[in-house]
Amino acid sequence: MVIPTRGRPDLVLRAVQSALAQTLPPMEVIVVIDGPDQATDLALDNLPDGRVRKIPLMRSGGAAAARNAGVQAAHGEWIAFLDDDDEWSPHKLERQSAFHGQLQTERPHISATAVEWRTDSFVFTYPRRAPRPNESIADYLFVRQQPGEGMLAVPSLMLPRALARAHPMPEFLRTHEEYDWFLDLQAAGCRFSVLLEPLTIVHAPSERKSVSTTATWQASLSWALRRRADLGERAFAAFCLTDVARAARREAGVGTLIAVAAMAFTGRPSPYELARFLVACAFPQHLRWRLTTHRRRR
Repeated sequence: MVIPTRGRPDLVLRAVQSALAQTLPPMEVIVVIDGPDQATDLALDNLPDGRVRKIPLMRSGGAAAARNAGVQAAHGEWIAFLDDDDEWSPHKLERQSAFHGQLQTERPHISATAVEWRTDSFVFTYPRRAPRPNESIADYLFVRQQPGEGMLAVPSLMLPRALARAHPMPEFLRTHEEYDWFLDLQAAGCRFSVLLEPLTIVHAPSERKSVSTTATWQASLSWALRRRADLGERAFAAFCLTDVARAARREAGVGTLIAVAAMAFTGRPSPYELARFLVACAFPQHLRWRLTTHRRRR
């Protein structure tokens, strides 16, 4: 398994311990330190378990480059990813490995688990369904009929090492690199499956900084335009009305949001995505989460 990290020694130790505590023990836990980081170096040196392998990089190349370095260094047949601020439930590898063994397909396969998404005040479980037969990965991720319907969280993924080496994550991107990778994997003939059991815990406190909370709307829109043919018109419109609009709402004014909506209409937006866009413009995120939680409880 591979964990990229930088500047979070306490959190990465929690992630490593959750990997070492698996009921199906991993062969190795590769921690890739993304650039000089003495505190993380020392914290990992104090771990007594010989399965933990530390790979320090000379300079920071981002999460994709760190994951790729870990994949290249791995010895096991399978690769599982975990982020340094997240963790696994104890049965994650055991149940996901059994799930992988039941998949009947001649095509290369990537599996994910459901995620328990923990905020300051709420806990959600995503996704609500697995990809449908012959559904494109872009439609699964972005064309939704309800919140949290589709998700492939990188800390929940498992795939063959040979596949991960043949198709590394794109290192030239600093935002949406995982989406770009999924599109490339699908183009290479890969299938995606999801075990709908929350075996991965993603911590999302309000102060957490991640790609999804720091990406600019210009970068998001640029990525969507570059991959528009692979996304398809429905997913392109949905992405504009969600990810691009979310960033635009943080950074810009009403005029930019109107421009983003106009760009979405060059694709095939659904009534549901338009409604989500209007709600996102009208209500702050914490209030939308409260409404979603209340609806699910009912």
